[in-house]
Amino acid sequence: IDKEVQPVAQRFRRVPFRVRKNIEEQLKKDEELGVIEKATGATLWVSPLVVVPKPGQVRVCIDMSCQSSNRLYK
Repeated sequence: IDKEVQPVAQRFRRVPFRVRKNIEEQLKKDEELGVIEKATGATLWVSPLVVVPKPGQVRVCIDMSCQSSNRLYK
């Protein structure tokens, strides 16, 4: 990882109230599977959550478009 790249903290996007429970369930499931881990402190890199509705569920994604514009690797 290129240590000279400046961290980017993007603003969060609002999440519809009707899908918040589904999102919490999906994030908990992903954490239990080891796909994600909870940040316990401040972080310099922040990307917004993007929710894609699917029949009977939601797909939780992250918008990395701003991060990918930086050169993260040497």
